[in-house]
Amino acid sequence: MGHASDVFACQGGDLLLNVKIKDHEFFQREGSDVVSEVPLSLFEAIKGTQITVQTIHGKITIQTEPGVCCGDSLVLQRFGVPEFDPPENYDPIDLRGDHIVRFKVLLPDFNPEGETKRDELIRQILAIENLNKQKYYGHYRAERRQVHGKNRDNKKEGKTSRESESGKGSKAFKQE
Repeated sequence: MGHASDVFACQGGDLLLNVKIKDHEFFQREGSDVVSEVPLSLFEAIKGTQITVQTIHGKITIQTEPGVCCGDSLVLQRFGVPEFDPPENYDPIDLRGDHIVRFKVLLPDFNPEGETKRDELIRQILAIENLNKQKYYGHYRAERRQVHGKNRDNKKEGKTSRESESGKGSKAFKQE
């Protein structure tokens, strides 16, 4: 078996197929899961939004959470590809993979010398962000400088950070 015959009256053989699957424009496949990338504007990513996502089973509307970052993903359970060789008594919906929606946050072009309203708003947001960093994270940076400075001083004296915290050290960590 396995070879087709040229003679009509002979026993038939196996049919061998070589199937090549083209890449899809929007979807990628990872096993039984389907992955798609959805672009979000900066405003949509910050505030959250309701968007319509195309799946292999049709369109679905989802709500994104506020604060979505580039690369974050949302899993739509059982919206993926069905099993290739399922068992006899199965529910076709239960044996589907998932649809993973990955978000890509699109940042607006920013020209520091620009005079558009958008550039002015971005400049104001950056100024507010810098003030917030100084106000809310200034003490954190000062504390880290003190801790790192203390560790550097201890290393110069030949002590490890464990010795400096406890006042004594084990023989394994002591330098002579």
